[in-house]
Amino acid sequence: MITVILSAGPITESSGGFRQVEIKVKDSGIGIPADKVDRIFDYFYQVSSLKDVQGTGLGLALVKEFARLHEGGVRAESEPGKGSCFTVVFSLKTGSGGQDKGNPTSAAIASASQSAHVEEPREGIERRCRIVIAEDNDDLRFYIKDNLRAQYDIFEASNGGEALVLIHKVIPDLIISDIVMPVMDGKVLCSKVKSDPRICHIPLIIITAHSSQKEQFESLETGADDFIPKPFNFQVLESKINNFLSLSRSLRQSGRREQNTELPDIEIVSLDEQFLHKAHVLVDKNMSNVDYTVEELSSDLGISRTLFYKKILTLTGKPPLEFIRTLRMKRAAQLLEKSQLNVSEVAFRVGYNDPKYFRKHFRNEFGVLPSKYSGKVRRK
Repeated sequence: MITVILSAGPITESSGGFRQVEIKVKDSGIGIPADKVDRIFDYFYQVSSLKDVQGTGLGLALVKEFARLHEGGVRAESEPGKGSCFTVVFSLKTGSGGQDKGNPTSAAIASASQSAHVEEPREGIERRCRIVIAEDNDDLRFYIKDNLRAQYDIFEASNGGEALVLIHKVIPDLIISDIVMPVMDGKVLCSKVKSDPRICHIPLIIITAHSSQKEQFESLETGADDFIPKPFNFQVLESKINNFLSLSRSLRQSGRREQNTELPDIEIVSLDEQFLHKAHVLVDKNMSNVDYTVEELSSDLGISRTLFYKKILTLTGKPPLEFIRTLRMKRAAQLLEKSQLNVSEVAFRVGYNDPKYFRKHFRNEFGVLPSKYSGKVRRK
């Protein structure tokens, strides 16, 4: 189809600075009933009499959308038992010498060819939320991506194996996955994501044509956060995505998952609990080390600094530096309550070689200076 579009332009006569390209595709198939022709360009619509024909009901809807974007249109003529004819019309702007300038169709095709697999994240101070789409059907994957790309950075995979590699690489904020895919299906992908402490916190939505209760149960049992049967209303999918991302954002902003120096007292999955417990132990072990940094802690945990930042922020609502500082301050409070150490000695014990700097952070954490905190506790 790309070759047809690009070669059609030069041989079509231009008028008034525009060149009209018309593409006709005919078949000698079983045809489409007259009362169904007007609906075949609707999203997810499939002629009920064609039960043996595999498809998603998206192809013609996407053709119509492409034609509209290029100031064109598409129409269908069909007769049962004799076949169908589809006509696509584009209006292309022309320049001197019969050459196209700023041809939107060519630009769109080039763009699609360059980004057919994975889109790189956009640069910016505050990055947009990232979504990985694992779907082997090209039309459906494009449909989801095209409707989400204005709000999110989208990364695509045509099977579960590619998706898993992509998930580890970009650490998305949400995953959308089909169930039936080559190489690795959606259930296995979901199981691997939810069993990996580095990525198990990422919400995962399953989309599948198998909508039985058994299928839903099996999908959710592997750890999927939600389930949407095909065909689906895109607004429903969009609403679920917004809800998951809003919940994650609210948890980070409100700090409702704030941890203490003991084992977490909130309900989180066991892998997250193990991860946080190990982080607590490492910080406690290096409590008096002034030079113990976020980089060293992430290295001791065996993950990259970027992944550690995202993981800690998601689970605690605090960036890593603040997470470490909070643990130091709470240990300092324990020492002030239960030991005979003075403020300067406590400061050194929790990794501060400057008592003034320690007092500032302690006051920010507890609202009082450490000397007053100590006296207040002893009076009790």
